[in-house]
Amino acid sequence: MRKGNKRDTKFLIFQSLYIIAIAILFFKGTDLSLTEVIEKTSDTTNFYDPKIDTLLPKLTDGSVYVKVKPGENEIDRLRKEIDSLSVIINSLKAENNNLKSQNATLRSTNSRLESEVARLKTELRICLGNQ
Repeated sequence: MRKGNKRDTKFLIFQSLYIIAIAILFFKGTDLSLTEVIEKTSDTTNFYDPKIDTLLPKLTDGSVYVKVKPGENEIDRLRKEIDSLSVIINSLKAENNNLKSQNATLRSTNSRLESEVARLKTELRICLGNQ
């Protein structure tokens, strides 16, 4: 038996199972409405996130996690810190742009000096060759 023949058999089996599942859904009908789920979970005070168990350790009986909201002073302090950091970032960006332009100027000056040195070396060789 060929290897491909085995794969063809698996493909046909899964394809027929897929067709049967689609046919059952078609004849039986599906209701994908989430209204019942929304009605049952409309009470947000008892909301439970299953991801919290992986992030936080288990509590003893009677203990609950409390959501802490930062005070206005903390929010104002953080806003001021953000503003001061954005000013520093902007000044660093301006300094970076200035350094880039200086670098470009230095490169062009360097290339001019290299060509001048090459010209002077050539003239020196010519002068030494004539003596």
